Amino acid sequence: MEKAVTKKTPESVRTNEVEKEPLPLTAPLPYGGESASINSMRKDRLVHLIRHNAKPQNFSGHCMDDRDDIKQTSKKEYISNNMTQEQLKKQFQEIEDNFNKAVITNDINEIKKCITSDWALVDSQCGIIPQERFFSVPEQGLLSHSTMTKEILRVKIYGDIALVTGRGQNTGTWQGQPMEADEWITDVYKKENEKWLCVLTHLTPVKKIV
Repeated sequence: MEKAVTKKTPESVRTNEVEKEPLPLTAPLPYGGESASINSMRKDRLVHLIRHNAKPQNFSGHCMDDRDDIKQTSKKEYISNNMTQEQLKKQFQEIEDNFNKAVITNDINEIKKCITSDWALVDSQCGIIPQERFFSVPEQGLLSHSTMTKEILRVKIYGDIALVTGRGQNTGTWQGQPMEADEWITDVYKKENEKWLCVLTHLTPVKKIV
């Protein structure tokens, strides 16, 4: 009967098997601090960037300026998303009042300051009216407004899009004849370069109760 042979493992091999993680070159500093060697690397990197007039970066790979922009955007979104309904109504009441003032100037360039390049009007009689067609009417002297008011009743924000609903009245002339209107109005706004511009205006006449 053969005698079992026990193979001895050298001490150095056993030590290497246990120590799977290599020892750090420098010990970490307390309270989450970093080793002196890492700080030295960061200092060298910063000196390199300054010498080459490069844009400084933090060490997660993002530019510091971009990081600040993200913080500013997040802050603005937080403020917008956490405004109360009354605060939103007050904000868009002012925006709509400026829109109304632009319309009653009957100056197309003034009106264009309040809307996007693809703004359109929708009403119950003519359906979808592209802005080129709408602007051709006052240009021909067929339509003019003398008064326009709106009361904002509801505002909903979806990122850079706002749905603004209210009731408005206006007076003026149509083909030389006096006109007046009382309408439910929904304006769709889009934020462009930190400014709210109207994308679509939808009008529904208020039904008169006899």
